Amino acid sequence: MIRMRYFVVFTFVWILTYYFFLNYSSTLAYGLGLMVTFAGLYLMAVAQPALLYLVPFTLIPVFLLGLCRREFTLLWNGDGQVRNMKL
Repeated sequence: MIRMRYFVVFTFVWILTYYFFLNYSSTLAYGLGLMVTFAGLYLMAVAQPALLYLVPFTLIPVFLLGLCRREFTLLWNGDGQVRNMKL
């Protein structure tokens, strides 16, 4: 019983920290990209496409995190499972 409880708690904490860090880093990078977008708009006085800054600022940290965790190929290729979704 104690082992099962430890397993459940450990798994729950691991999942929370694993996905929390990924979500936190991408949200922080998106905010930074948004600030760079506004700075570019202010400095150049020309409307710049937001995707020019937001996409790299959002994707690069996710890919770097995948490289650090040695999960880049899983991130790039996916897990290969096809899920049927009913709408």
